[in-house]
Amino acid sequence: MYANTCVTYLDKLIKLNNKILRILHNCHIRTHVQDLYTKFNVLPLDKLHNLGLLVFKCLNYAHLLPPRLCMLTTLF
Repeated sequence: MYANTCVTYLDKLIKLNNKILRILHNCHIRTHVQDLYTKFNVLPLDKLHNLGLLVFKCLNYAHLLPPRLCMLTTLF
């Protein structure tokens, strides 16, 4: 996964992703990226990585996590 590296290496990828979202939605360059992610119902790269880690931990290390957190595994 790309997000397991330092931010400087991800900068171009994040900017390209934001640019693609603006083009797809035909928005101005000054449009806030958070609005675009909300409109497309997608997560930014850093949050997508965090979600992937959470899912991995819930599926593989459920016995080590708090019970309330493991209840999320039923959603996947």
